[in-house]
Amino acid sequence: MFVEVIRKETFNNKIKIRFNNIIEGFEKFNYFNIIPKENDELIEQEKKFIKLIKEFFKINSSTVIIDFYKNRLNKEAINIIKANLRSEEFNIINKILNTGSSEDVYFQINNIDYLDPLVKLCTREIFFITFYFDKGTLWGNYNMTFPFFYESKEAIADYEKAIVNNLECRIYI
Repeated sequence: MFVEVIRKETFNNKIKIRFNNIIEGFEKFNYFNIIPKENDELIEQEKKFIKLIKEFFKINSSTVIIDFYKNRLNKEAINIIKANLRSEEFNIINKILNTGSSEDVYFQINNIDYLDPLVKLCTREIFFITFYFDKGTLWGNYNMTFPFFYESKEAIADYEKAIVNNLECRIYI
């Protein structure tokens, strides 16, 4: 199955780097901001973020858990998402919308092709998603600045190595 519901209890047991709001994340965990190079066009920046998150996905045994608050999406919001993605990308989002109940929030993504539209929702500031990896959490954010939260520098060495696609990294410890 390419997408499956993760129950809150399972999420809490599996994901160690989680928090209720971004301020709490900044206060509790080490983090670095992943930002694009300023001279890149927006479409190039987006492609680089997609490439990076796909690398993180591979490091994470080809899986990632996301939060996707579909219960906050009304018909108008869904139409905005549809208007900003290619039809095959919206079909992927629609599969997530139709998985589980309207109250389900956490989903395990097991197909790398699902990442393109999910990342685009963040980079285009349409709908923000958090990507939970085994050793770090990537928070979808404004202005193409994505904080990556982690516990120890040693644990994220592979993730740091993945930032080779001209994205910059500003570290805050």
